[in-house]
Amino acid sequence: MNLIISIIALGFLIFFHELGHFLVAKIFRVKILVFSIGFGKKILTYNFKGTQYAISTIPLGGYVKLKGEKEELAEEKQKLESPKTERQKVLDYRKIKRDFFKTDSLDTKHPLARIAILFAGAFFNFLIAFILLLIISFHDIARPLDKPEVGKVDPSFPSAKVLKPKDLILKVDGQDVSHFKDISTILNSTKSLTTADLVVKRDEKILNLKVELKKQNSRLLLGVTQALEYKSPTITQAFMDAGKLFKTYAYLIVASLQKMITSLAGIKEVSGVIGIAELSTKALEQNVVIFINIIALISINLGILNLLPLPMLDGGQIVFNAYEWIFRRSVNALIARVLITLSLVVLAALMIIGTLNDITRLLSH
Repeated sequence: MNLIISIIALGFLIFFHELGHFLVAKIFRVKILVFSIGFGKKILTYNFKGTQYAISTIPLGGYVKLKGEKEELAEEKQKLESPKTERQKVLDYRKIKRDFFKTDSLDTKHPLARIAILFAGAFFNFLIAFILLLIISFHDIARPLDKPEVGKVDPSFPSAKVLKPKDLILKVDGQDVSHFKDISTILNSTKSLTTADLVVKRDEKILNLKVELKKQNSRLLLGVTQALEYKSPTITQAFMDAGKLFKTYAYLIVASLQKMITSLAGIKEVSGVIGIAELSTKALEQNVVIFINIIALISINLGILNLLPLPMLDGGQIVFNAYEWIFRRSVNALIARVLITLSLVVLAALMIIGTLNDITRLLSH
């Protein structure tokens, strides 16, 4: 069941990515021909107002097919190859070109409009990630109490026989304790201590206790943790916490990509759909908050990866359109084809490596 939920969650992220392209294309009045979740052969289709909505066989992504894309125009041109007179071919081609370059065609739009449509997919991934992080940021937050109250007692320490949770430590070896950090400061002010005399308040009673200490890494420890209190964050605090988490996750992803590109050191860590599904399933088995964190992380990862300057990805197409906007001409068709082919090889290689890594990890378990 957890695996099914994980797959649905991943499908939701893909859907949201494509929804970004879809909605911004609608804003710029570009006709959407196909909106598909997944690649390959279409399993389910539904036509509504000139758009075909589909679920396809390979759940590794999705796509939005827009009117006026170069690929779409090329497909229509292939239809001219059926036996016709040269004059009829010319007339048909003019009709196709005229039809595709109407106001609802992508190629008639300003490069900045095209860039906005291309960027929208990643933006929606970032948006849903932030919303998910914001949701978990509104949960009650455990914050340490400043007063010297015992939260937990480590059962491996001698103090476990003497101290209890919620004990308020008033004095250590005759010295007043105002803050929890004072306990460690007093205990380690001399190296000769093996025991400590504590004055503790427990259930309105004042107790005098002698506690044996334990040394770890040259420090004397009592073996207790600070008590926590749970507070609901303010709206401002929740937004700030979500923003910090988003920034941290984005930095980790970019740093990992940089490491992989510059040294190939992270190539063994590349994961495919199997690994992502396994990771999210394990997170769900832990608890819902961890699961939401992982889904948000995957969504940020999906957005960043799609903005990489590879022609097969949104980032590469953004670069092509930026070039056209700056230099007032399209990228050379031959160069574009070569770059697209190379990027396809790179992406295919990464998918294969990711899948092999996933299988190796599963077999090693």
